[in-house]
Amino acid sequence: MKNIFSKLMVVIAASAFLFACDDKEPLPGSPEYDRLFSPTGVSAVILNSTHADITWKNVDGAELYVVEIYTGKDIFEPANLVLQNEVTGNRYSFDGQSDMTYTVRVMAKGEKADSKWYSNNFTTLVPDAFLPYILGDIGADFATMHWDNAVTEAVKLVFTANDGSQSIDYELQQEDIAAGEATVTELQAGTAYTVVLYAGDRRYARREITTLADGTIVVNEGEDLKQIIADAPDGATIICAPGVYATNKIVLSKSITLMGFGADYMPVIEGQLECSSEVSAITVKWMVFDGNGIDVSPDDDAVTKLGQFFNVGDAACNLDVLTIDGCEIRDYNNNFLYNNKSGAVNTIVVTNSLVHHIYGSGGDYIDWRGGTLGKLDVNNTTFHSGSRAFLRMQVECDAKFVNCTMYKIANLDNSNNSGLFRMSGGGKFEVSKCLFVETGVDNPTNASSGNFCKNSGNMILGSTESPVYSSNIVWSCYNIWVGLYTDPGQVGATEVDPGFADAENGDFHVANTAVRGIIGDPRWW
Repeated sequence: MKNIFSKLMVVIAASAFLFACDDKEPLPGSPEYDRLFSPTGVSAVILNSTHADITWKNVDGAELYVVEIYTGKDIFEPANLVLQNEVTGNRYSFDGQSDMTYTVRVMAKGEKADSKWYSNNFTTLVPDAFLPYILGDIGADFATMHWDNAVTEAVKLVFTANDGSQSIDYELQQEDIAAGEATVTELQAGTAYTVVLYAGDRRYARREITTLADGTIVVNEGEDLKQIIADAPDGATIICAPGVYATNKIVLSKSITLMGFGADYMPVIEGQLECSSEVSAITVKWMVFDGNGIDVSPDDDAVTKLGQFFNVGDAACNLDVLTIDGCEIRDYNNNFLYNNKSGAVNTIVVTNSLVHHIYGSGGDYIDWRGGTLGKLDVNNTTFHSGSRAFLRMQVECDAKFVNCTMYKIANLDNSNNSGLFRMSGGGKFEVSKCLFVETGVDNPTNASSGNFCKNSGNMILGSTESPVYSSNIVWSCYNIWVGLYTDPGQVGATEVDPGFADAENGDFHVANTAVRGIIGDPRWW
């Protein structure tokens, strides 16, 4: 199963690997100072299995910098030199080999004597070079892995449980190598593993998988998913094969996990979820939920979008944890998350997901007007296209948004568009490493449409709490500084063009190295 976050950000602290110099740098301002300082802070952000963005601190008086990269750790032999280049800025973009340790060193040059070298190490990632799964490849106690059978040097598969409970080394047989596939048994049920294929001593491929839990119910397209959920025992895990499942409203009265087989095999659920009773945990993972095209009036030809993806439908709802992981949520008429009752939810976690085209004709993207919500944790997620306000939190809640990308949201011009964030119920609030592009409304009739926060009444927090804003970026946003905040610095933001690849068609990959690897949803790095 593809880990959509194999593009892992790895930031290496330069100070941990700083080479010792033969003599100390002179202190700034000393009369003897006749050379440039070293370009300190050399670090690398690893974006994938081959690419690294290398940065360092600018040096006063430097006209250019010499960058050298060597294979190996702390090795500066000519035989290990990969490249030597001169650059004028403080960034260098490097493409190398996968699963390789490199040492980079940087020197400043100018009118004064050259600086000393400053160095650091980094290691590129192991790619997910396994071939796609075939349905049935993963069970409760086994997994079949596929790879290119041209890799004749393949020697073994290593399965390591992510919780440390098990590790299996499977030595490949000649028939495995010739076929480019092998089945490993005696795995633990319901366990997440990291699987690595070795080619010689080198890690050739890496993938995260999860074995099926005991008693997992597998559903195929054409079966009645809604009835299967109704008949399932409390705590059941239901995995849906790829396909389209028309369910309309699913009222959940038990703990349940609904999953696809992986990020590349997501089923499409044409329906919505509702909580109206006491439930411990609801988890949805690797699924597409689509509110569009549901025939909600079977007696005629009317086809109407559903209102919400998740709705607290009754005051009797008492849900401990709702987890939305690796999902796509799209085409709902009003809301992504909604509560206008007195029901209680303790925690909502939204991670690694894509939420878009929530139209906001009668509500907001995240719209919590009644009941309770203890904590809202949203990270590594993209929101785009639609809504009145983005967050409407009228109950006391600790809400946090980290590494999110937001494009063309809060773009409906009416008196109910109170901007991006409304936290009028109190609680902690954080927005960090988030990217906002083309949000809001250009020349709106309603003055508050799309601003960052309408007024102080929309940011009433706990008596000892203050909002936390850090490392955010805004670009080409409309009307955003009309309201409580009047400039980017007040919300820890700078204005930088991320260089989206094709935003109009949903491709938010960023070209700007000031953004890539740091700000926004990591899927676009």
